[in-house]
Amino acid sequence: MTRTKTVSQHKRKPPEVSVFIGTRNVFADLGLRNPEETLLKAKLVIEIERLIQSKGWTLSQVSRSLGIDRARTTALLRGRLGDFSFEQLLRFVNRLGQEIQITIRPSKDRSNIVTS
Repeated sequence: MTRTKTVSQHKRKPPEVSVFIGTRNVFADLGLRNPEETLLKAKLVIEIERLIQSKGWTLSQVSRSLGIDRARTTALLRGRLGDFSFEQLLRFVNRLGQEIQITIRPSKDRSNIVTS
């Protein structure tokens, strides 16, 4: 005996989709503490990873160059941002043969300006 499936006469309503327009900082959008610092650290780690890949180094070579053990190197390359200070990340960039230049310019967001 063969069973046949009946098709419902009622069309299912598609699920509602909500859209969130975020900022340029996903860490702020997620409500994390210190989102600006976290974004800056993430950008530094991405640059560190790019530099390491361009050199084709092994994990041991990276550890030796950065002056940290393999466990900390692995944490760095896995994006464990809380394990490293901003200053440490800047030192790593230097140890990878890069010069760091900091530029200060007026903010595009004028709402954060305090006037007296």
